[in-house]
Amino acid sequence: MTPPGGRGVYGLNWWVNGTGADGQRKWPGAPPSTFAASGYNNNDVFVIPEWNMVVVRLGLDEKDVKISDKVYGEFLRHIGLALNGTDERPESAPRGTQPSSR
Repeated sequence: MTPPGGRGVYGLNWWVNGTGADGQRKWPGAPPSTFAASGYNNNDVFVIPEWNMVVVRLGLDEKDVKISDKVYGEFLRHIGLALNGTDERPESAPRGTQPSSR
């Protein structure tokens, strides 16, 4: 069962990069089909089918330290830029938020 606040971003114990109640994707810097599992102490796994990639973060942090979706979104965006020079931000991203060409 999906919790009410998780519409579009949570299901079957996996976080997905769908559009949430706020109209934004969970990780705007990653492709829409990205999904992730999140565990204790910030142990996180991101699966990005378009990039043929799995990103694993071993969480050795204190359990009360939380990494925000915004930070993960930017991290994944930078991986995408390094891989193929594309930015996965939606077309509706506010003007001025697109990265400059490199």
